[in-house]
Amino acid sequence: SIKAILKRRAARMRYRYSGIGMIDKMTGTQFEEYLSVYFRDLGYTVHSHSGGKGDKGADRILTAPDGKRICVQAKCWNKNVTFEAVQQVHTAKSLYNCDSAWIITNRYFTKQVKETAAQLGIELWDRQKLMSHMHVYRKQKAQKTP
Repeated sequence: SIKAILKRRAARMRYRYSGIGMIDKMTGTQFEEYLSVYFRDLGYTVHSHSGGKGDKGADRILTAPDGKRICVQAKCWNKNVTFEAVQQVHTAKSLYNCDSAWIITNRYFTKQVKETAAQLGIELWDRQKLMSHMHVYRKQKAQKTP
């Protein structure tokens, strides 16, 4: 049907405009930097950690404009995110005295991750949510460019 064709075409445009293809080619460190720029542009203060094994479960600590602290575990992978990420960010939330914890990925989450994150109040950004946020962000940036 015409409606289905238009819906698929709109989805492809969102996909292209979200920049997810570029994100998929990033290293973990590049993805963390990309998210840092994104959150700074939204008015957050971004505190970087050493990344890798020394980050104690938080790749970034964000301070929102309202003062709330959020620990972020960023996963730029070619597979779904597993339970270990929940353990890491949950630990980091306590260690860094944060109000909330987020896991942001270019992929999806296992069922176990979704269930546990819901129980612990951890916000999950999967591929679709990331694409949606990036689509809006890039569209706004394009409108501001003269």
